[in-house]
This record gives sequence, C-alpha cells and structure tokens, in this order.
Amino acid sequence: VATISDDAGKDASLNLDGGAGFDRLNGNSADNNLTLTGLNEGTLDKVSFSNIENIYLQGGNDKVTIENGGGLSGLLDGGDGNNTLIVDNHPITIGEDGKIIIGDGGSGGSGGGSYKNFQNIKAKDDNSGNQTNKITLNSNSNNVSITGPNSGTVDGTAFTNISDIDLAAGDDNATISSTGSLSGTLKGGDGKDDLFLNNSDNVISVDQTGTGNLITPFRNNYGNVSRQTDFDGFEIIRLDDGSDIANLTFDASTEKTTK
Repeated sequence: VATISDDAGKDASLNLDGGAGFDRLNGNSADNNLTLTGLNEGTLDKVSFSNIENIYLQGGNDKVTIENGGGLSGLLDGGDGNNTLIVDNHPITIGEDGKIIIGDGGSGGSGGGSYKNFQNIKAKDDNSGNQTNKITLNSNSNNVSITGPNSGTVDGTAFTNISDIDLAAGDDNATISSTGSLSGTLKGGDGKDDLFLNNSDNVISVDQTGTGNLITPFRNNYGNVSRQTDFDGFEIIRLDDGSDIANLTFDASTEKTTK
C-alpha cells in the first residue's frame, strides 16, 4: 500500500512500480487528477505509476480520465467529494450495487475491475457527429431522466455525451424533458417500464412492441427546430400536458398502454 499524504497535496512527484501482487495506491484530500493510460498504469497528479491494481482517492472533488486501453484490474474508489469519471470509447455498465464497470467485463476491458463513488460520468466527444457511447443498467427499478442532448441523470448520477441507454431488467421509469434527447436509442429492456414525456407539443410514433420515436419541438437562436429520440421496449407511455400527436400502429394482441 502506498499513500500520498495530505501535506503533499498534488505536488508529490515520483515513479511508482507496484511490482507483483495486488497493490493499492491511496490519494489524499486534494482535488486529484487521475489518468489511466493502460492496464494498471497511468498518472495521479505528478505521480507516475504502473502495476497498481487498486486506487482509493479519498476526499476531494476528483477527476478520473480513462483513456482508450486504460483501466484497473481491481477497484477504483472515488471516495468522498463530487467526483467525475471521464471515459474514452468504452461501454459503461452500472451494476445492482451501484459499481460501474467500464469496457467488456471489467475496467478498461480487463477482468474484475470496477469503479464506485462517482457522481458524474462523461463520455469523451470525438466531434465526429456519429459517436456511440452507451450506458447499460441492471435489474433494479431504475430511474433515468434525460434533460439535455445526450445528458441527464441515472439514479442520481449525472451523465454527459451518452447517446444510448439500456435500462435492462427491472420495472424502470424514464423521463424525457422538453430539452432532453438521445441521438441513439433509449431501451426499456425487460420488466414493466414507463416512459414519461413532457409538456411540449410532442409527436410520438409507436408500434405494438413499444418501439418508436419522439420528436420534441424547441426554439433556439435559429428559430423553431426539433429533437428526435428513438426508443423501444416500453409498456406504458405517458404523454403529460401539451397538444401531442400520437401515431399508433397496434395489433389486437398488444399489452402496451399510451396515456
């Protein structure tokens, strides 16, 4: 176990090699900046490290950047504070216990790794206009609120630059505000899922499987425009206030409800 003391703040400078074993690096109460550049390696402020499987950031409002190929095989604990996790081109899964898995089955795609105590998740934007960043949830009854373009909250954790959300199993609630949208797809998954709309004059198209899209008008500096969000797998769709137009394609066997 290696610990950076509070007295050192963010100025401690050294190269740290954990070697063999299952090693741990403790941060301090400063607002630390951690970058994971490879498996179990990267920088914590001015400390360069390798072969460190676990990191505990302790207090402070910390920022963690996971570059493509970066990650831990153990646990990264953000500790106290308002902590931000920035992810480069990895799928994100939030488990029933609230721990975050980055990549395919572990941190950075490696086995066994996970993250906890992060209040903000940001996917890097490559400015291509066609980037896909996805969050997959769990079997809990989750609550998702989409409040801006590819942004909002998942069970109180804020997200930014997320194009696709899969609510997975559980009886989930998803709300799309008048300013919210996803450039990808919002999936209800298994369970009895509710989709709540807003008080704008929405146009919604949906078929008997719960698949469809929502077009919400809004006004910006260029005039009246609209945003579209595709969705599927919702059993109940609630239109809220507003002069909405619903285009429904149902068959006689459907159990979907639009209110």
